[in-house]
Amino acid sequence: MFAGFAPPQQSPEEIRAMEAEAAFTVQQVAATAFMLYLCRSSVASFVCDPY
Repeated sequence: MFAGFAPPQQSPEEIRAMEAEAAFTVQQVAATAFMLYLCRSSVASFVCDPY
């Protein structure tokens, strides 16, 4: 059924560009998660500690 279909081949430059974009995305997700963790813990300590 799909024997004659082959996906287009990507050039090494395209592969490197996609790898760089993926690495940047992973870094952004990790940084965002860390910042949300810091915000959550700082707000929780501010709200929960009466002193």
